[in-house]
Amino acid sequence: MKKTSHACIVALSLFAALGAPLTAGAQSAESVLIDDSDFLQALSPETHRGVLLRQEGRDNIMMVGQAGLQPGIIQLTQQGQQNYAAASQYATRQANHLDLFQAGTENLSFTVQAGESNRASIDQSGAENRSLVQQIGNDNSLVHQQLGDGLVMAVTQFGGASAIIIQSPF
Repeated sequence: MKKTSHACIVALSLFAALGAPLTAGAQSAESVLIDDSDFLQALSPETHRGVLLRQEGRDNIMMVGQAGLQPGIIQLTQQGQQNYAAASQYATRQANHLDLFQAGTENLSFTVQAGESNRASIDQSGAENRSLVQQIGNDNSLVHQQLGDGLVMAVTQFGGASAIIIQSPF
């Protein structure tokens, strides 16, 4: 795990970066590339692949991509001002899972999942929450919650999909 104290851009592609060192930054940021851990064994016993990223502070930016034949897991947490997160997942044989939590002001998220039985859980809390979600494939599901002011959400799902959406001012 590496901590730094400057503006952050995290970009990685698991199918190309497994085993490579992961770096991240922000005013207070932690990043971990997890492979074969107890954490992932419970969620993905076949592959044990995943990304867990946390950022706190100002101007938090995350970009994460996963692709391959096996499922992937992404968990992103951002707290502070001006949180921006983009995540894309593609698996040809099994489901991907995304958990995204943003708290603070100016929360912006962009999510794309392609494949079968993908799951996304997105939670935004604070002022100026904006989110774009696209799920392509059969049996995908989305649970999305926005709490605060300035709530904007666009969801596109292709294939037999389900969505639970909650939007509420404080």
